Amino acid sequence: MGDFNHPDICWRDNTAEHKQSRKFLECVDDNFLLQVIEEPMRRGAMLDLVLTNKEGLVGDVKLKGSLGCRDHEMVECRILRAVKEGTQQAHYPGLQESRLWPLEGSAW
Repeated sequence: MGDFNHPDICWRDNTAEHKQSRKFLECVDDNFLLQVIEEPMRRGAMLDLVLTNKEGLVGDVKLKGSLGCRDHEMVECRILRAVKEGTQQAHYPGLQESRLWPLEGSAW
């Protein structure tokens, strides 16, 4: 999610006028990312984007108006992923045997 400032990109057709924007589109495509905002912001351009690597992961995307800057809008979205139940304890092999006492006297 962020401010990408590529107003010449047409996300519906995956096209762009400028070389830098075409390179950005190529990067998005090469990394299998999807842009999920469908509603244009200012003057028909999408400046603020929400990119995801899984279709259906991000939903309920809404533009919530300006935040003091006329060029950008607040974007609200939901992450549509189930929360796993239970707890999982991290295990770090060798950490218990580590000798950390020499660090105790250090002036951090």
